[in-house]
Amino acid sequence: MEFGGLSESALSDNLELLSDALRELDCAGHRVFVCPLLYDVECQPGVTLSDFLFVADRQRVNPEVTRRLARLFDRCPFWTEYIDDVAGDVWVDGEKLRSAFSVDYALTSGARGLKVACIVFPACGRRGPRMVRNDRFTDRVYFFDTPAITDFWRSLFQVENTAESEFFHLAAVAFPDLVFSPSLSFGKFVGSYHTLRDRVVQVLGAINDHFAEALVEGQGVPHRVQALLGRHGLDVSPESAKTHRSDRLMRSRDAGYDEESSGVNGMPSSNVIGTESTSPFRSRRWVERS
Repeated sequence: MEFGGLSESALSDNLELLSDALRELDCAGHRVFVCPLLYDVECQPGVTLSDFLFVADRQRVNPEVTRRLARLFDRCPFWTEYIDDVAGDVWVDGEKLRSAFSVDYALTSGARGLKVACIVFPACGRRGPRMVRNDRFTDRVYFFDTPAITDFWRSLFQVENTAESEFFHLAAVAFPDLVFSPSLSFGKFVGSYHTLRDRVVQVLGAINDHFAEALVEGQGVPHRVQALLGRHGLDVSPESAKTHRSDRLMRSRDAGYDEESSGVNGMPSSNVIGTESTSPFRSRRWVERS
């Protein structure tokens, strides 16, 4: 972790924020892997994180936060791959960091095929993709302090060359506000998976991020919603008047999900928006910053 000379009060506040982020990740079913040296990092001169949290005469953190953070850390396994290759010295955007073992691990792992994002201590200013290098590799590593990192998940389709069989598993976290029909497949599109994948990712991202707000802003009027979505690269068309004159066609446009029926008047009903979804996707892609 990068504590940056924080006061005891600021350090305590940031540890509480970190515990909130870890709890969100845990509740969402994501596993966070941590550096084996986590508790040995100095958070203040001569004071390790272990001492700051658990030694009675040094404790400055709310006891409930300490207990919660300890429970969350206990649920985080150590990363152990490439341990002989991780020296801890890296350069992030040209700035050298020492003992940044998890950043070094994320870089090394990514260079060998598995992209890893680093959860940062809240006081650290690094967010999003940053250029990182060590003595062997140079690549982008993603830094975050909140689980809402859909741009990271979406980047994996291309950088990891996600297979067709895994597309909708990753899509569950890349597009968390969309509900996908179990029958949906790339076989329903014209063209090969690898030809279509990147464009489909762009379209699904735009639908996830902008469809609901466009529907509200456009007041459900088809041509208004169409124009608003067009700003985000979506070429959509309203249903024809013939559809609305046919009870059979109107029934076929409804989509069922969890015993609820969804459909948007005048707009295609294939894009069913859900407020929440439980992701079936589980991946070892987070490591604690050290």
